[in-house]
Amino acid sequence: MQDLPNKLRVLHVELRQRETTPIKFKYIFEYRREALSSSSFQERQKNDSSSSSSEVICRPREDQQQIIVPLSRHMLLQAMEKLGINAKSLESLTVEQLHDLFNRLSNLTAAAAAAPNNSSNQKERYPLHVDGGVAVLSPIDKRMLKLLLASNGDISSMTLSKELGIPLTTIQRRRKRLVEFLDISCTLALRKFDLRSITFFIAAENGMSTSIAKEILTWPSVMSVARTLSNNNIDIKADVVLKTNKEIIDFSEKIKMMPGVKELFWTESIELIGKNNDMLYSKIDSS
Repeated sequence: MQDLPNKLRVLHVELRQRETTPIKFKYIFEYRREALSSSSFQERQKNDSSSSSSEVICRPREDQQQIIVPLSRHMLLQAMEKLGINAKSLESLTVEQLHDLFNRLSNLTAAAAAAPNNSSNQKERYPLHVDGGVAVLSPIDKRMLKLLLASNGDISSMTLSKELGIPLTTIQRRRKRLVEFLDISCTLALRKFDLRSITFFIAAENGMSTSIAKEILTWPSVMSVARTLSNNNIDIKADVVLKTNKEIIDFSEKIKMMPGVKELFWTESIELIGKNNDMLYSKIDSS
């Protein structure tokens, strides 16, 4: 009986993917039958308040931090049901597969229970929370948004992963969520084609702005049309691609002839002085 503790230790087996073979389990069950036949082990089971009389489990050594795994198929299925798993769906699995599945589920449950549950960690783990309709970004989200803005959204996820020191899969997942915070567009370099981008501002009579805007949008050379709110009664903004001054005058006259148009003027950007991304960065930091 002196080697009984050694036999009991064999009952606890560390299960990992593809490491357990049917041969190992054959010897485990042989040890189990032999160990259970000893009177000292049965007496110990009766005195153990933490064990059920109808269930025998494998106990790890004191120097091991491992999950206790039941050996029989029936016990495994019962344990799965306690974890909320439908045991009937697992009937086709072998004992080895059940052991491996139970181990993984137990590890996940233990990790979830040990994780801190405070609001800041939740926002870091699950970003883009909305408080009163305003998005709340985590520090990682803010850093990602700044890099995306600086590159006009052209930076690769691999580069983001290296810059931020975050796994690529995490970057890809967060990037999909952050897309809604960016307005990224691609357009022609009109100057290369000897074309000009002209913006027309139109004041319309009450109730006429929508119909006028929809009509203008159907015309050739019109890129976009939007309704606006301003302090000088401007209701519509139309971005148009034209080439010559004559085309600009003809387009203006065409708009003026539309019913409901009260006033019209146009502008053209001739030089981009620069962009102030620092302002956008400060808005991100304050969110």
